[in-house]
This record gives sequence, C-alpha cells and structure tokens, in this order.
Amino acid sequence: MLASRGFVVVAPPHPGNTIFELSTCGTSLAQATSFFERPADMIFVLDQIIAAGEDPMSPFHAAIDGSRVAMTGHSFGV
Repeated sequence: MLASRGFVVVAPPHPGNTIFELSTCGTSLAQATSFFERPADMIFVLDQIIAAGEDPMSPFHAAIDGSRVAMTGHSFGV
C-alpha cells in the first residue's frame, strides 16, 4: 500500500529472527539478541538506501530524500 502511494519501502530481514529460523527464534536468547541488534539493523538499512539514492548507477538514484524518512514495524516475538 505504501509503495503504491509513491513511498520507497525497504523491508529488511533480521538475521536470526525470520520465518526461516522460526523453530529457534522464539527462545529467550534469540529474542534478546534480536532486540539488541534491531537498531543497528535499521541504521544499516537506512544508510544503504540513502547511499543508493545518491548513486547514479542505482535504480534508486534521486528517488530517496534522506531528510524525509519514517519507520514502521509489526510484531516482535512469537
């Protein structure tokens, strides 16, 4: 829905906390690790998409305004 309204949507996976690790990502250790790593994941993704917007070879060139970003999410846990 957001992309259909002109927003660039980036949906990063969070290693160790995806559907592919469902059998192990619900443990207390996995949840704590994911909780502490999540901010760094999001900073990395934001830095990468802003850099892509500045790269003339990127399909995102000139499509990213680093001064106008937002973040949303859903679920965190089992």
